[in-house]
Amino acid sequence: MTAKRGSRKIIDISLDQLRYWLLVGAFVLLILVSATQIKSIPPSATEYTAQFGAGNALRQGLYSLCVGMVLIASRPVKIGWRLVAIPPTILLLLAFCVASIGWSDAPSVAVRRLILTVMIIWTVFRCVDELGYRRAMDYMVATLLVLLFINYAYVASTPAAIHQGGDATDPGLAGDWHGLIPHKNDTGPVLAETIILLAFGCGRLTMVWRLAMLLASGYFLYRTHSKTSLGLVFVGLATGLAYLRYRPAYRALLIPVLMLGGAVAAYAAITYVPMLLDSLDSSETAFTGRIQIWRTMTAYLREHWVFGAGFGSFWDAGPVSPANVYGRSWVSAMVSQGHNGYLDLWTQLGIFGLLLAVAVLFVIPGGRLLIATMPSKYHAAAAAALLIFLMGHNLTETTMMARDTFGNLMLAFAIAVIQNLARKSPTPGPRAFRVRNAAKGDRSTRNG
Repeated sequence: MTAKRGSRKIIDISLDQLRYWLLVGAFVLLILVSATQIKSIPPSATEYTAQFGAGNALRQGLYSLCVGMVLIASRPVKIGWRLVAIPPTILLLLAFCVASIGWSDAPSVAVRRLILTVMIIWTVFRCVDELGYRRAMDYMVATLLVLLFINYAYVASTPAAIHQGGDATDPGLAGDWHGLIPHKNDTGPVLAETIILLAFGCGRLTMVWRLAMLLASGYFLYRTHSKTSLGLVFVGLATGLAYLRYRPAYRALLIPVLMLGGAVAAYAAITYVPMLLDSLDSSETAFTGRIQIWRTMTAYLREHWVFGAGFGSFWDAGPVSPANVYGRSWVSAMVSQGHNGYLDLWTQLGIFGLLLAVAVLFVIPGGRLLIATMPSKYHAAAAAALLIFLMGHNLTETTMMARDTFGNLMLAFAIAVIQNLARKSPTPGPRAFRVRNAAKGDRSTRNG
């Protein structure tokens, strides 16, 4: 009997380990596919032109594989409602997105895009819920460092890793590094987020290696010449440092100030942004063409500011796309996102959807960080820095609620980490790891 119990215990431990590494594998694969945005094997550059709602079969297949791996590793029958993982606030936002499909002129495109968005968000939340905030951040850092090494190797091995002077869409990109990732504006945020995580102690690295990786990430970021990421990485780091000095006892004074500031900012954006864009330079190249893109959206919003076009239905949805009606010919032909997450959500979900999204994605997680006493202040500071970085980044790029963009993945990751931190009792690893680490006196398993 003793021998049978011993063998059963070994089998149980092996199954726990198998599920654990299946979950980790799915998490790592999700990060790599989202960051590189591969379209083929070997990877090719992302096409920054309208694709008329067409998806990419390779990425969709890999994401489906990730979802399947996580489902198997999660033991859905055993964990029950915890399988949902996504918090009620984000479920409410997703329900609003579903409702908006009802008034979309391209419902089939909208449904596909919403399914992909849900797949990314759910996979991230489920992985963080199962791994705990500490291990999830460790694996995120490890994966991003592997991608950093690949990017350096790609730059050293082929001119295709550097934007060339013959780029007809933007000759000013010549000489900017992008590595394996198709465009320097996508490479910049990945490196900035790597720097933020490293700076606040995430990842199991010695101080020497941490400093070396910070320097390597910083140099590659500099060579991308991604101005938005270069500026916002310092804003994010300053936010994290300020959070380390913050005391939850200030919450009584801070919450009313944040609520008032948010209301003023929302009113100012609704009232003055369209007027401001109208008064700016109307040339085709002003602010790398973004002015014309934004004017397309504000022209649409003057007539449809309440409801919008429906989730995923403004850009690149075929002949019925509002961008074809309100934008100049080159805008509707070449642009597939509005280069401003807030305007993009407004054109899709209307004013109420935009306000709901900002509250759910930024205000509530930020407030949770400020109100709760976190078990690990450095991990909380990293999450706060990511949140502010992504909030600022969406002023010039669209990533929030934007399908499988890496910014959308990282926003879901930051919110999931905040949620896991706030519980103060993160889910430990599999029993094999708990037993082994407990024997060594490792306290990290008790902290996530």
